[in-house]
Amino acid sequence: MTGGKRALTCGLAAAAMLLGAAPAAAESGGWRPIYDVVMLWLNFAILVFVLVKVLRRPLRDFFQDKKDELELAVRRIESDKQRAWQRVEEAHMELEENKARLERVRKRIFEEGERERDQLIEDARDQSRIMIEHARRRIDNQIFLARRQFKAEMVDMAVDMALEQLPREVTEADESRRIDFYLNAAS
Repeated sequence: MTGGKRALTCGLAAAAMLLGAAPAAAESGGWRPIYDVVMLWLNFAILVFVLVKVLRRPLRDFFQDKKDELELAVRRIESDKQRAWQRVEEAHMELEENKARLERVRKRIFEEGERERDQLIEDARDQSRIMIEHARRRIDNQIFLARRQFKAEMVDMAVDMALEQLPREVTEADESRRIDFYLNAAS
């Protein structure tokens, strides 16, 4: 609103009050009460005029400065709010990335564990095959030794039996034939 419109509005408001107060003063009698009311309103109008003329620019500047300060504060707060929301969104994205990374690490560890378990099972199978083969060799060796010992015992028994029976069955003619055989073979 411009200065002229403001002054007109103030003047009309003062006249309305004056017209409302004048009949009340007239009822009390005399011109003095009406004069006092008119002067009161005239002084008020002069005061308002002076205040408007003197304080309009400083008040306008004051309120404009306050308005600018508030707008700056609001913009700063909005900017801070935007940065805070951005940090929150970044934190949410980082959280989701960390969840995905954790899931990948968990999956990789699980796969490595399965591979290691399979390797341990395979190593155990290989070890058991080696142990079984080694046991078979020892068994075969023991069987071979047992057979050899059995054969040796059989030979010893056969020799013992032969030594017992031969002297009874061998005659002096058999002895001389054997001696002749050795002598012929040696010559």
